[in-house]
Amino acid sequence: MKKTMKYLFTLLIPCVSFIVLLLILAWGRYYGFHISIVTAILLFGLTTYFARRKALDSTDKWIKTVLIALPVIVFGGFCFSGQQVFSYSPTFLFGPLLGIALAWGYEKSTKIPFKITLFLVPVLVAVWLHFAGGKFWEHYVIYETFSSGETLKKAPVFSLKLDSLTLTNADLKGKIVVLDFWNTSCPTCYRKFPVLKEKQVKWSMFKNIAFYSVNCPIPEKDSTGQAEAVLKENGISMTNLTGPNADTGIYYTLGIRVFPTTIILNSAGDVIFWGDIEKIDKTLEKELKI
Repeated sequence: MKKTMKYLFTLLIPCVSFIVLLLILAWGRYYGFHISIVTAILLFGLTTYFARRKALDSTDKWIKTVLIALPVIVFGGFCFSGQQVFSYSPTFLFGPLLGIALAWGYEKSTKIPFKITLFLVPVLVAVWLHFAGGKFWEHYVIYETFSSGETLKKAPVFSLKLDSLTLTNADLKGKIVVLDFWNTSCPTCYRKFPVLKEKQVKWSMFKNIAFYSVNCPIPEKDSTGQAEAVLKENGISMTNLTGPNADTGIYYTLGIRVFPTTIILNSAGDVIFWGDIEKIDKTLEKELKI
């Protein structure tokens, strides 16, 4: 009975750790993702190390290790259900498994330099997340792809408004068109505005490229002229088009699931890019053959 209670307590620790990681994600927003992964490595690493250290024998060690990994393994199974669950895998799958592996390696190693290297892994992961990993995974979460966003497909029929005029696909043909879809309730959109401005300036020398801001209003939140005022405040001087309301079907038809999303149409009106504004250069270079 006493041994069973010890095993239940061992299983309880990773379950509580999952709750802690979930709270970090909820409260930390973008940087909560970074912090939660490093925390997962440390929590599961330390838990595994001390559980194995206090084990009675090798069998006891492996039972405790499996119990600590059990919630992680269960979550890993749920990851096959779709991208939405898999988006949380760095925090609830890869981080914990890395922590468990580091604890096992630390225990087994007899060489001090190797132990020090293992101890520094969470620090190195934190540095990588800050400078590259965070944006890399954010791109996957938003656009469901690790690639640059290059594609080639026929654009569905859609229309956008310019003041009282309505522009259709046919009106946009003849030039390479960069459409940046956003709305005023999207914090990430504001964070991407400097990049949008930078890309417009960079490619403004090419007369056959046209940049358009496409505001997707939320009726209960957006007032008339609000989008134009936001763009002006952020120093963006480009033609602003108005799309249908943010919850209408055109965005799903185009493949847009979240804002902001940038789409590039070639001169024939086909979609040649779908993704992050930061990654448009390579597609434009290919299209211009430069």
